[in-house]
Amino acid sequence: MSNQNLTPDPAQAPKPRWRETRKGHYFIGIAAGIPPLILTLIALGIVNNASGWAVNLLIIAGVLYLLAWIATIAFLVVASVRFIGYGLLTMVLGIPVVVFLGCIVIITLPH
Repeated sequence: MSNQNLTPDPAQAPKPRWRETRKGHYFIGIAAGIPPLILTLIALGIVNNASGWAVNLLIIAGVLYLLAWIATIAFLVVASVRFIGYGLLTMVLGIPVVVFLGCIVIITLPH
């Protein structure tokens, strides 16, 4: 029998992959939160044409926004994907601000 130490070296233990990609997870969360913002801004841009599409897009954007809130809560609970939740939370809290500013720009444009 050899005289080797059978205890593993902690420096050589594999690191969890999710810890290495926290930044990537954050950007995944931001990317997942962008569709409600884009749909809302498109709908606000075409609302001046009195199109029925604008109402449909706003309804779809509202449903996606509600789903983003639910997904944010779900991702924040699970530790391994918490940074996806942080990215979604950033978008969920930022969307009303961006939409408000978009509305101000649309209102102040000369017609």
